[in-house]
Amino acid sequence: MEAQGGRVVFSYPEAWGPLAFTGVMVSSKTIAERPDTVRKFIRAYQKAFQMIQADRERALEIAAKQLPNLDKAIIRRALERLISSGSIPASVEVNPESWRKLLQIRLDVGDIKKMPEAQLYDNSFLAPGK
Repeated sequence: MEAQGGRVVFSYPEAWGPLAFTGVMVSSKTIAERPDTVRKFIRAYQKAFQMIQADRERALEIAAKQLPNLDKAIIRRALERLISSGSIPASVEVNPESWRKLLQIRLDVGDIKKMPEAQLYDNSFLAPGK
């Protein structure tokens, strides 16, 4: 742990550049039956990302509540690393190149057997009016 003299020895963003680490998955059925719920969720998620970028002190307070056993200074440094490296991006919009890189890594390690033919992400819920 960093609090005990540990240090960061590997950085995914430094090694691979922009990369989609995680995402939100929803079924086609839910999208068809409850698009307003999906839209509200995605827009709330976007607002959270924007808040993290704009109000790091508030983000730190929220993180500290979730991680009460960690020193706030450690959380602050980790949060700054995550933001500055782009691991916490400014937008929830899926970057096609980041997505492709993630799929390529999964293909390389054998987690998936072939590159998906279909586009597996949908940024349209961020668009006004949808």
